[in-house]
Amino acid sequence: MKMSWMRGLAGWAVLLLVSLAGCGGSGDSDDPATLRFVNASTGYSLLDVYIDDTLQLSGLTAGSAGDYMTLSAGTHATTLTRNASTTALASQDRTLASGGSYTVVAYGWEGALKTYQLSDDESAPATGKAKFRVLNTAPDAGSLDVYVTLATDSLDDVSPVASAVAGASISAYSSITQGTYRIRVTAAGDKTDLRFDLAGVGLADQQIATLILTPGTGGVLVHGVLLDQKGAATRYTNDKARLRLMASVADNATVAASAGGTALATGARSPLIGSYTLVPAGLLPLDLQVNGTAVAAGSLTAAGGADLTLMVHGSAAAPTYTVLADDNRLPASGSTKLRLVNGVSGLSGGLTLVEDYAALATDIGYPSASSYSTVSSSSSSLLQVTSPSASTALFSASEVVLQSRGVYTVFMMGGAGAPVGVLRRER
Repeated sequence: MKMSWMRGLAGWAVLLLVSLAGCGGSGDSDDPATLRFVNASTGYSLLDVYIDDTLQLSGLTAGSAGDYMTLSAGTHATTLTRNASTTALASQDRTLASGGSYTVVAYGWEGALKTYQLSDDESAPATGKAKFRVLNTAPDAGSLDVYVTLATDSLDDVSPVASAVAGASISAYSSITQGTYRIRVTAAGDKTDLRFDLAGVGLADQQIATLILTPGTGGVLVHGVLLDQKGAATRYTNDKARLRLMASVADNATVAASAGGTALATGARSPLIGSYTLVPAGLLPLDLQVNGTAVAAGSLTAAGGADLTLMVHGSAAAPTYTVLADDNRLPASGSTKLRLVNGVSGLSGGLTLVEDYAALATDIGYPSASSYSTVSSSSSSLLQVTSPSASTALFSASEVVLQSRGVYTVFMMGGAGAPVGVLRRER
């Protein structure tokens, strides 16, 4: 009877130990979580990270990933600041599961920093395969398609591995055979509208990769950061810019132009605004001709991801050129961006852009462009360009539709004797 009682007590002890083991051990609420940050922002070269009001990471460089931090499971306040500043740029309470692993991607322009949280617990693919997905942090570029091909493959014969990835959204994973690939990004549904072309990207056996698309300064082209799950981040800068010709030489002169060997126009008659052409990033020698005569020209510097306008202007006898930076980033919903470009030679005084009798840009000298003004979108606006040397508007357009999130430029071109205005919707 005594042995039976002792065996019963031992049985209860075993049950108690099993019960306690179920409350602890691997995966319980006491298991820590791991969290790291990636700086994919365009506006902040260095970021600091605070966790629960304590500085945990200082000087996170753009395009890089910080080390994982070990934190208790539960909710933690996370705050991002500019390096060596305590002013919050983005703050959020994050709930971390026991044993979970996470990456927070910081992205956006200066003054508009945002974050996107990724789970780093994706299971490995089969041997010989990699997993690949796309995070679009370039909302100005619109929805994007991403192709992963061999170097010489034509896009005509392939489908995207990620389709119509909108800004601030992420695609599903695709399974891709390990190897070295060419990654091309285009506008959604348009294989001819190339936004990024990246060759020689290796996807390793059982790699789990996220391509983070980041915006170029022009708002249309994109850069990239390839992020390995629980691994390194590799930054890729677009090696192309977009450049167009604005032919604004007086007396309807013809203009031929190339930059770095890429033709912009072979015989454009002024006044004319050409379409954007992809050119190599870097220092580009210019070759300009007006009415068949070579123009003394130097070079321009095109930053990767930029949009630029090459304005050739002046008289046919003494032409010259100016390079303008174009900001084709989209305004907020319900708003429109407008600017004025003054390419009218020989005109006394600057030009003023007026929208519905309100001056948006005043005394814009030749040859230059105004800054962009943001106005409410409208279905019927009056746009005018005036000059102190003229009694009437040099350009006037009524009932103009200014679309929500549209970007517009009024180009004033030619000579003072016969200036021409053209309204161009850029986006």
